[in-house]
Amino acid sequence: MQHPQRILWDFSHLKVFVPKPDYLLAVKILAARVEATDRQDVEFLIKALNLRTPQEVFGILEKYYPQQQIKPATQYFIEELFES
Repeated sequence: MQHPQRILWDFSHLKVFVPKPDYLLAVKILAARVEATDRQDVEFLIKALNLRTPQEVFGILEKYYPQQQIKPATQYFIEELFES
């Protein structure tokens, strides 16, 4: 699947692409590691995208990844973000 992106720099032998914030959120959530800074990054992106419920976050995640790739731990991670 080709995700939405924009070109940040375009040199003769190098192009640097920037993903859209919702795609970046989906990637961060799917790869979330407790010991890393992923939680802070995810919280930042949720605020930047003005998401207010776990269902909105699940909607973005399922836009880019099939539901069978979303582990129960990922679901708990998302729900926990909105409990605090």
